[in-house]
Amino acid sequence: MKGKRVFLAGCGKFAEEKLEKLLTFEAEIVLFAEAGFDDLCHPQVSLVRRKLQDSYLDSLPLFVVAAEQEREENRRISESCRQRNIPVNVVDDPELCSFYFPALIRRGEACISISSGGKSPVASALLRQRLEQAVPQNLEEILDWSAALRLTLKERIADPQQRKIILRNAVALAMAEDRIPTLDEIEKMA
Repeated sequence: MKGKRVFLAGCGKFAEEKLEKLLTFEAEIVLFAEAGFDDLCHPQVSLVRRKLQDSYLDSLPLFVVAAEQEREENRRISESCRQRNIPVNVVDDPELCSFYFPALIRRGEACISISSGGKSPVASALLRQRLEQAVPQNLEEILDWSAALRLTLKERIADPQQRKIILRNAVALAMAEDRIPTLDEIEKMA
């Protein structure tokens, strides 16, 4: 979504939560909100002080999030998006959605998503909280290191099965202990 234009319609808690989530993906957000967001000043966000009009959808955003407080307004947005084949997520109303936002765990470029298919966002969020504790804090560093180790092993070890075993054991150790293994530790895995 980086640099892609997405629309967010609404104000209040749900709109604020979705805005925060969208910002983490570096999307270009056009926020349609008649009220709220008074202190908003962010380079990724363009604030439009009106409801999302159908004519704006003709510019074909990547997707739309409807977080209006009136269900009928969300329904109107959903129908307009569907007529134009624009993916739409309607906050807290699965029947009006053409896609669902998963609960996310982000560690740099690594992203793990959990979805209940719109049935229970609360269950997805709770599961995310549990899983987040198991994901190393320095996962991105481990992934970068793992990529470099993979290339090194490919240069030094001819047998692909042996390379795979060493890489798997080294990455498992890194994730279990949330640290990069030493060269001595890796050599003992050979």
